[in-house]
Amino acid sequence: MTKIRELSDYELVVGDSVERDGTKAYQIIHKEFGVIETETFILPQAFDYLEQLQAALDAGQDMAEEALEDMESVSISTTTKYEH
Repeated sequence: MTKIRELSDYELVVGDSVERDGTKAYQIIHKEFGVIETETFILPQAFDYLEQLQAALDAGQDMAEEALEDMESVSISTTTKYEH
């Protein structure tokens, strides 16, 4: 594989296609897990996919961090027992 570009969580590489035997493709690989997220045969499209995947992951991480902060700020001062 030949690395073309690397972001914090993903790499854009040229590798053997998983869709077409004997063909090279541009692949977006998740660095931590080594999973091919997507592949394409068009370089500009590969750059778009790389940016989109990284942005989506970053947005998800930001949302998760915000949710944790919100959970930490909640204080359970009183509880009410409901009897059914």
